[in-house]
Amino acid sequence: ALADGGGAGAESEELASRLEESERALLRLTNREVLEVEVADVKQRLQCHRARVRHLEVEIGRAQGRAELWRGAAPVSRDDRVQAMERELAFLEQAARLRDRLDEQRRAIDRLRFLQEALQARVAEAPPRERDFAADVPVS
Repeated sequence: ALADGGGAGAESEELASRLEESERALLRLTNREVLEVEVADVKQRLQCHRARVRHLEVEIGRAQGRAELWRGAAPVSRDDRVQAMERELAFLEQAARLRDRLDEQRRAIDRLRFLQEALQARVAEAPPRERDFAADVPVS
């Protein structure tokens, strides 16, 4: 699943190149239990990034809505028109910043999905658990 043929292989290589060194080190692990904990951690991180994406999408909609309100305003004086334009611009700039953050979150999700798939492949390759020695150790 890591290196499919054609374009998918190039995409996998590009995503792999975006992994941090600590994440690439995870791909060298062989202990099934450790790998399973890492997979669970990646899933949790994905949930957090997805929640942030939803939040940013809502905030972008709010900022665009506020910009629309100021665009539709009918100010009487020149100063009021300038103030309305400045406020519209401020909300449009806010929406642009939020879209940049949204793009960052989506890239992080892509990277983490790749890492999750790679770790799950490592779990599948890892030798099965022998037995849980920790359960045999008495707690004092």
